[in-house]
Amino acid sequence: MGNTTDDLAIRGFADAAMTAFSLHERFGFCHAAACLDGDGGLRDLTVFTDPDLHSVDAALAWAGCAVDGDDEVTQVVIFSAGSESVQEISDADLTAFRAMRAAFEPDGVHLVDWIRCDGRTSAPWPSPSARMLGALANPERGPGRRAEARASRRG
Repeated sequence: MGNTTDDLAIRGFADAAMTAFSLHERFGFCHAAACLDGDGGLRDLTVFTDPDLHSVDAALAWAGCAVDGDDEVTQVVIFSAGSESVQEISDADLTAFRAMRAAFEPDGVHLVDWIRCDGRTSAPWPSPSARMLGALANPERGPGRRAEARASRRG
């Protein structure tokens, strides 16, 4: 993975939402993993687009490989886009997100969010909807500390 550049970053809510809508607009259906450094600089973005072959698990597996291969990755954002409504967030969705987040914790990597975009338009919103599960799943959590996690595993 190459070096990040200043213009490729996800540094907050607006960047993440625009990425979700852009992925939906470009691909319709997709799951993607954005691997970020501590400043939100994009280290890797991989998109999976085949609805018959790819689930969110493909993006998670790729993110795991990217984390293993790039010590600069300290944050991950997962994106899912499709036609399924995101207006309702189920307990199963939140449980799945918590499990995803827990899988990255041993490496000191923070799964910031799983952003789902449905691409639907419905009253009163004339544009697609997106839901961010991160704050709903565990609002008190902060970014992972990768160096601290490595040190604790070694010590």
